[in-house]
Amino acid sequence: MAEHKFSFESLQDTSSIVELLESITQGFKDGSIALASQQDSITLTPKGLLSFAIKAKQKNGESRLVLRIRWKDQTPDQHSPSGTLYIGSE
Repeated sequence: MAEHKFSFESLQDTSSIVELLESITQGFKDGSIALASQQDSITLTPKGLLSFAIKAKQKNGESRLVLRIRWKDQTPDQHSPSGTLYIGSE
């Protein structure tokens, strides 16, 4: 599978950040998160169990908050570990 990357960085005020986070939250609720800039675009489809990590740091008058959410994309021909199991004899 080809690798697709999206990156965007800018200065925003807190109300703009709130709007962006609300859009991401709605994307999780809807099952699809579309990200686009003038140079890039990507659509993510979070499903199943997701790994969530949060880190916060303050140093030398600068604060940082990092959120990381990861999940495995499943294609129709892949089997999920929580799928059905058949055991039988011939």
